[in-house]
Amino acid sequence: VELNDLESDLLQKLTSAEGDLLSNNPLVEALAKSRESAKKISASLEESAKTKLEIDEHRNMYKSFAAFGSKLFFLLQKLPFINHMYRFNLAFFLSLFIETLRDPQTANEDIDARLSKLEPALLTRVVQKVGRSVFKADIPAFALHLIHGMRPGPWGENGWDLFTGRLTATSKNMGNHGGPEGFVVDGLAGLDEHCPDILRNVDWNNSEWTAWGESDDCTTRFPPTCD
Repeated sequence: VELNDLESDLLQKLTSAEGDLLSNNPLVEALAKSRESAKKISASLEESAKTKLEIDEHRNMYKSFAAFGSKLFFLLQKLPFINHMYRFNLAFFLSLFIETLRDPQTANEDIDARLSKLEPALLTRVVQKVGRSVFKADIPAFALHLIHGMRPGPWGENGWDLFTGRLTATSKNMGNHGGPEGFVVDGLAGLDEHCPDILRNVDWNNSEWTAWGESDDCTTRFPPTCD
């Protein structure tokens, strides 16, 4: 805009000038001033374009984290289907998002290392903050909802239907998977029938799983084989 104004002003001076243009000192001074101003404006435009590229580059670095946060926020918007009281607005979520970005534990790390920690850090914050307001009876549904929404891949073809009760075991045959003592046979039989890969990849250490099943703190302390 400023450059266009300079050009318009210069054209007006040229059209209104009389006599020898080279002898017209005010016009010569105006030309010199316009040239210097044009150089400054061009330099500013180049610097602005460079800054814009840098901003876009940094913004693109965090695009995956932004997508992760967006998915997590919209999962929270579905919690009223569990209970009408579970309503969390955008301002609440943004406060957790900004807290995660400002976390001093990742502030001094390189961008790749930082990005690898941001997603689990945000998920942990959301689970801790939101989980405090969820009734104990709704915690399994809340946890499964977030896990399935954020990590749909590992469930396989039948995993989600099995865990939500749409699929059940047609027999109690455990095949080669004995499982830990004291666990519900029907549940393990369902895994063996519909999701055998899950049982195949779990190290059934009876002492670890038995201790976990009898623990008063089983919702926060899991067997080391689950790490």
